[in-house]
Amino acid sequence: MNQTSPTSLAEPRADAEPVDVQPVRLQALPPSAAGGPAMFSNGLGLVGNVRVRVRAVIGEAELSIAELFALKQGASLKLDVAANAPIDLYLEDRLIARGALVVVDDNFGLQITQIEVEHEIG
Repeated sequence: MNQTSPTSLAEPRADAEPVDVQPVRLQALPPSAAGGPAMFSNGLGLVGNVRVRVRAVIGEAELSIAELFALKQGASLKLDVAANAPIDLYLEDRLIARGALVVVDDNFGLQITQIEVEHEIG
């Protein structure tokens, strides 16, 4: 196996065609160049219709592998939270709110009771 060290920009490879390298000279922007309307001046208008997925976490349980494989249909699994504890609502892996489990039509729902302040918008 032939291993070679990386070639730096200062050392052109012998088999490479010569290239003309010039330093970049940038002009300073005048203060007035940053004027005009803000790109995102209308709040959520640009991204307001983007869909995101949130998940509600009721609780967790810790099992051994043997207990996991022994689970059968109809078995009950005790979670690590009290029955009246709030349900955590996550966006990705960030806790954004807490709430109470409710029924909305024929589905479970979450009635928000607490917004995590650091994630408030607006």
